[in-house]
Amino acid sequence: TYTRFGVWSRRETASAVHGWDNHASPDDGDETSPTDTGASSPGSYAYSYLAQSTYRVDRPVATYPSNGLATYEGKTLVNMANTQAWMGDALIRVNWSPLDTTTTPGSPVATSTIVPIFSNFERWDDKSLDRLVHAGKQVDEIAFRPTTGTDPLLLAHDGEKLGINPAGAANATVEVVYTDGTSIATNIPDATFIAKFVGSSGDGPLGILGTWKIPGFRGATNAANDLTGSFGADLTSFETALQP
Repeated sequence: TYTRFGVWSRRETASAVHGWDNHASPDDGDETSPTDTGASSPGSYAYSYLAQSTYRVDRPVATYPSNGLATYEGKTLVNMANTQAWMGDALIRVNWSPLDTTTTPGSPVATSTIVPIFSNFERWDDKSLDRLVHAGKQVDEIAFRPTTGTDPLLLAHDGEKLGINPAGAANATVEVVYTDGTSIATNIPDATFIAKFVGSSGDGPLGILGTWKIPGFRGATNAANDLTGSFGADLTSFETALQP
C-alpha cells in the first residue's frame, strides 16, 4: 500500500530516482566502481509517496515503541541476467529497542535489529512460475545476515532518518535455505541490503521499502550472475514485550 518497487534490465537515465528523500537505489552495473550511480543494467528501485520515518536523536528514548516486535509483510521482485525475473514474498521482522545512550553520551546509538526474509520465489517473466534455483537446488528462502556472526542486522540512522545502511556499501551476508530442508554451507558474502522506513503511527513506521543485491548468485560476480532485488512491505502486527 505504502511502497512502490521494481527492477529494470536497461535504463537510459538515472535521474528518475535521484533526489527522492524516501527512495532507496543501490549502486549497480559496474562491479568495481563504488561511485556507480545505478544507471547500468540490471538494477532495482523502491520509493514511497510517504516521507521517510524519523526519530529524534537528541532524546534518550526513540520516538517509536521500544521493547517490541514489529512484523512487515509484502512482496519482492528480483532480476537476473537482464531477462529473468521472479516475484516472491517479503517478511521483515523488526525488534525495536531503546537507544544506547551510555556508550557515547550525547550521541545515542540505535540498537534495534531487523531480519529480512524473502521466500516463495516464482518466475513471472515467462509465466512459468518456476522456482528460483541456486547450486542446483530450489530456493525456499533467502535471509540477510551481518557480515560476521549470525545476529540480526542493526538498524542505522542518517541524522534523524530511520533505515539501514544509508551509505549503500556491501553490509551483509546471505543465508540460502532450500526446499529440501538443507541450507547453504557458507553464507554468500559481500551482499547489499538497503532499507528505509516510511510513514508514522503509534506502532512505528507504516511501511518499509528497499533494494538488495547478491553478487555471484549463479557463479562469477557479474551482471549475468548477480541477483538484484527490490521489496516493499507494510506493517501488519506489533507486539509489545512485557517488562519483567
